[in-house]
Amino acid sequence: MVKSIPCNTKRELRVEMAVEDCKKVGQVMAQARKRGGYSQAAVAMYVGVETSVVSSWETGRTTPHMKNFIMWCDALTVAPADALTLAVQN
Repeated sequence: MVKSIPCNTKRELRVEMAVEDCKKVGQVMAQARKRGGYSQAAVAMYVGVETSVVSSWETGRTTPHMKNFIMWCDALTVAPADALTLAVQN
């Protein structure tokens, strides 16, 4: 059985996926950030979260709310569907 990260908010949509997939998405996004020459702090400022939150996303410890995932992708000019597809293929 695949262990998933539960959605723990009532009003916000959270990207919910298997723990291993969270790590893969985080790796894809970390690579995109580094390729673009951005710091975690710069991405965090764009999305409106703390730097530690971006770090948690990149390591797969936590998953972003849907709006934050879209903003995270926008900050790095990565289409959300592409980020998910690349993560699943790796």
